[in-house]
Amino acid sequence: MAPQAMSFIQAMACSTELIAKDHAMTAYTTFVRGELSKSKHGLNDGAFDAVNSAAKETVKADFDQMLIFGGDVVRRDIWKSIEDSLEDLQTTLRAENERLLGQGLVAFAGVALLGVCFFMVDRASDIVCDWWLQTCVDLSKLMCLGYCSILVYIVLQVYRLGSDSGKLSVASAIAEMCKEMVRLLIVYGDAAKCFKLTDVPALARIALASLGARPCQEKKSN
Repeated sequence: MAPQAMSFIQAMACSTELIAKDHAMTAYTTFVRGELSKSKHGLNDGAFDAVNSAAKETVKADFDQMLIFGGDVVRRDIWKSIEDSLEDLQTTLRAENERLLGQGLVAFAGVALLGVCFFMVDRASDIVCDWWLQTCVDLSKLMCLGYCSILVYIVLQVYRLGSDSGKLSVASAIAEMCKEMVRLLIVYGDAAKCFKLTDVPALARIALASLGARPCQEKKSN
């Protein structure tokens, strides 16, 4: 048997349902992601729940203004379907927000790794040469100043992140920063393996040539 053709009213009801659902999903996503973009490191659970509630209220207000064919029963069914879709979308956006929270300190992994290197050099100089060479003592003081400054800077960033996003996000961000430090250490280690002492003269010649080319370019420009 051939399928029965939909009536005009049924077709319009189906069409408006699809339009309403698409509009609601787009409006909700735009609202939530707009709020997430305002925060550098994501939102804590309370702030995200507040944004989620505000987004749903905005979507509901827009939906109430839309013309839906089929009466109040159809309108309620469509809104129930939209709410179910919004719950799935909320789960996706919450996971996206959690990833943002975890990335809050990744940008400082390089600086933190530099501080660790300074600390190791300082400890090594204490054992090797601080007790007999003044140059090592001065170098050790410089390294100490460097890693202490970096430590204060990292602690300040952790405090700011905790104030904005909460303690749980700080723990996640610190873990991600440590992972990034390990990754950078591996990358730099591989790069060091490829470096040879015989490359130093060539690199020096390139550096000197680039420095000599600058005065020539300045003379031409003048």
